[in-house]
Amino acid sequence: MSGAPVPIVRQRWALLAVCVASMTWAGCGPVVGPREPAGSAAFAAASGVFIRSNGGATRNVVLDVCAPQFGISGLALAPGGTILAFTCSVADSMGYRTVLHLLDVPTGTTNRIADDVAGGPGRLAWSPQGRYLAYQVATNLGPAPVAASALWVYDVVAGQRTQIDKARYFSTYLTWDPDGSAVIYTVGSWQYSTQPVWTYRAPLDGSGGTAWAENVQAVAPGPKGEWLGVREPPQRPGGGQAILVGADGKSRPLTAGDTVELPVGWLGTEPVVWRPSAVSDPTAERRGDIWVAGATPRCLLVDVPELSAYTGKMAVVEGRLLYVDEARNGSVALVSLASGKTIHLADQGRTPVSLALGN
Repeated sequence: MSGAPVPIVRQRWALLAVCVASMTWAGCGPVVGPREPAGSAAFAAASGVFIRSNGGATRNVVLDVCAPQFGISGLALAPGGTILAFTCSVADSMGYRTVLHLLDVPTGTTNRIADDVAGGPGRLAWSPQGRYLAYQVATNLGPAPVAASALWVYDVVAGQRTQIDKARYFSTYLTWDPDGSAVIYTVGSWQYSTQPVWTYRAPLDGSGGTAWAENVQAVAPGPKGEWLGVREPPQRPGGGQAILVGADGKSRPLTAGDTVELPVGWLGTEPVVWRPSAVSDPTAERRGDIWVAGATPRCLLVDVPELSAYTGKMAVVEGRLLYVDEARNGSVALVSLASGKTIHLADQGRTPVSLALGN
């Protein structure tokens, strides 16, 4: 169902305090001179979103289409940063349901696209050219720890919705093949299921999803046909090992040995990972460093929270990293991995619930 654009009832513009700093440390830091991260970014807090246009100021857009007590559960910026997809709860005669909207960033109008969708991190993904939005619709398949969800795409040019894979349990972490021909996603859960975790591939033509790589989550396509992903052995809960997945579904670790590291994204042709620091208090929040794990490993950033491409608390596009540090008053940082230049998008203590980057 595609509805007519619904004007936002009110829109509050606010310049946020923006602090610009260059990150350098002894033994860890960028290898290129300072350069401010470009591109667009967005993050959600309470019932509104904060949007930073390419090189511009950050503004707050209040979305009155959402129930304020629940907030926004998912965000995705289309390439170019002119359309923002978001999911949130709305009230109706049956109570509340999660719906999918598109926000036209320049005009501030919204369009309600689908109802009863699955909200949360990793459930919205734009195709590389920005024509299609992949999302999931919650489906009841009978008794289970969590609801199942079916995979759909929305064509913003034709204004049409199409289901491209059947409902599956524990289905999430959507992304796309680099050529835009298929949606890549995870089926299974290391935490809640004893079954293997698989990476699936669902072509845009609607022929259905097929299993591609076993016991791995492939989360970020690389420039040479390989995917950056993670393997989480059962004997190491809460750990993880960053891997590369080939076109044949076979994987290999990035680092020899039993190294704990989580996939972040790519910096040019090199994979980037998060590695935990040694902490004396096992109950404390895990913090660590950002590393390039290529042929010549090097440290880029130190003392950041646990980051991974599938947690929803970070995003990476074209060498730019956006992440939230809840231990530091919910600070949102936009970082150029190449230069270390950082912009802190101050959120005045409102802990963000979702993040998105555009190119």
